[in-house]
Amino acid sequence: MTKPFEQLPDAIDVAQSSWSHLVSESDAEIYALSTRILYVSDLVGASFEADSQRAGLNSGDMLVVDALFRLGAPYETSPAQLKSHFFITFAGIGKRLARLEARGLVERRINTDDRRGQIIRLTDAGRALINLGAETEKSVHVQALRRLPAAQLHALSDALKALQDNFQDLRQSGIAGVAAEEMP
Repeated sequence: MTKPFEQLPDAIDVAQSSWSHLVSESDAEIYALSTRILYVSDLVGASFEADSQRAGLNSGDMLVVDALFRLGAPYETSPAQLKSHFFITFAGIGKRLARLEARGLVERRINTDDRRGQIIRLTDAGRALINLGAETEKSVHVQALRRLPAAQLHALSDALKALQDNFQDLRQSGIAGVAAEEMP
């Protein structure tokens, strides 16, 4: 019988062991960690997509609704400001806004301060949808993260933030192969 949080070897551990015969231990560990991050990212993404589908949206549309909700009352902003609050390219926002507007979850109006711009506002139906989505107990990724002891959860958060910062620093220096618009 296994103890809670006992780590048993998995396919990535086996791969790391195989890689360590071909490359340095350090490189094998980095390959394994990169693979694990991709795998966990896919699991979190699938969980978030399932949550979004329960609310009748895809995950990208749910991110827009969530970004507007996080801004707080009056739950509105310009498309350009919206982009800075959420993880999508500027081109993708317009399509999502059109779908959300058609469902009555957001409304668009002309910006009275700048007639060339728009203001996007979350409607009452959009706010109700977010409240429905707040049932996080059903979210697999939330349950998985809650199973981690608080110290591990904080350490993971700190490590991922440091890794994100490293990627952003490399991107800004022109080293990373990731376009600036692809990263938050």
